[in-house]
Amino acid sequence: MVFFALRKKEPALERPFKVPLYPLFPMLALIIALICLVAMIYYNPLTALLFFGLVILSYLYFLIFLDKDKTIKS
Repeated sequence: MVFFALRKKEPALERPFKVPLYPLFPMLALIIALICLVAMIYYNPLTALLFFGLVILSYLYFLIFLDKDKTIKS
């Protein structure tokens, strides 16, 4: 979704490659991914809980070990 926001906010920004069939292909991929996520939650809630638990643990790991003094260099 950030992809669409960046394209709208910075239309003149140089991009290293062109997305095929923009915006149809990225939107279709996003919709299919959401359908898969909903299907996983509905048909296998235990796997969904494991998935979301791992996502939360990964995010906490990221926050703990994030070096706050480093900046992204352009």
